[in-house]
Amino acid sequence: MRSLIESPTVFDIGFADSTNSLSFRAFVDALIRGGKKYTTQISWETDVDSIQHSERIQRLSKDNCLFLQKEHRGARVLVELPGGYGWVVAAEKISVITAFDSKASERHEAFLREVKNEWPVSDTQQENIIQVGFWSVSPQGFGVKLNRKLEAQTWEDIQPNYPKSEPLSRLMQEFTPAHGGKMLLWHGIPGTG
Repeated sequence: MRSLIESPTVFDIGFADSTNSLSFRAFVDALIRGGKKYTTQISWETDVDSIQHSERIQRLSKDNCLFLQKEHRGARVLVELPGGYGWVVAAEKISVITAFDSKASERHEAFLREVKNEWPVSDTQQENIIQVGFWSVSPQGFGVKLNRKLEAQTWEDIQPNYPKSEPLSRLMQEFTPAHGGKMLLWHGIPGTG
């Protein structure tokens, strides 16, 4: 295994909601030992399923694997590839954490484009699909976020369930969410609100 100090760029891609993972710690260790001056972090949802992740991870981690941790949603991998690339990949949500030297900034941008081609941003324009995050505490005491995609009915479909729906109707008509955002109204059996 080649020393990370010789590597111009190290990348870590993993679950966006955890900085307590072993792969993140390995990334920070590589960052310190490699003397990287610049770091960035971006996150996005992806529709690539865990089987596709596993296949890509198998190819990716075959050589130059610095860290591998398999998880139920995919895996975390910190690798060093020819040219100094390395990343961690996991299902559902991608977080790209990069460390690079100023001389490697063009390579850094090219790599981010390559990653977005491999793990494209999820289509948030599906009218009836909503991404919801549920937080819990892991046995180790860390906060863990589980993402789910829920199929949601439109306000027009559920409005008859609400005897006092007029104030909500005005709100639903006037509310304009940010790009990709949606208002989610939890509802139960008709009449329960």
